[in-house]
Amino acid sequence: MTTLVKLGEALHTPEFKSLLSQLNVLGVRMVDAAASSRNKQLFHDMEEAVWSLVQLSSDPSTILALAEVTATLCHTLEMEDSLHRRKKSLSLSSKKRYQRNQFTRQLYSDRNLANDPDTTVEQVIISSLNNDKDNDNNKYNESAHNNHGLKTTNTSLKQRPEV
Repeated sequence: MTTLVKLGEALHTPEFKSLLSQLNVLGVRMVDAAASSRNKQLFHDMEEAVWSLVQLSSDPSTILALAEVTATLCHTLEMEDSLHRRKKSLSLSSKKRYQRNQFTRQLYSDRNLANDPDTTVEQVIISSLNNDKDNDNNKYNESAHNNHGLKTTNTSLKQRPEV
């Protein structure tokens, strides 16, 4: 589009019009030997047609129309590209979401613990860290409920050796 506009502006000169006239005269002279008046008229009409085309292509309204067409084409291509990328990312994000949900289901295997109103956040976190319901989680629950309402979060502290 830009090349067409620049070409139209470059050819919209009196020299190009003179070149067209000279080409017209050359064509008429070449055909003159076997030419009729109709062929001569055809060449003169072609000169006018080419000159009108050059004037049309260098007109500011034509340049504006070509710019709008170019902008519309670019916008359409960008929208198609973003739609294609969105479809691609949606399929990837749904796979990632599925994997994340599977991991969460495995991590928080005791769903009743999270739904229990008496359960603290610490208990839920520890249950996800332990994944051993029979051993550590039961120790934690016994310790948490046997401290007269005081909840402890660390039941298995290792004794530091004395130095």
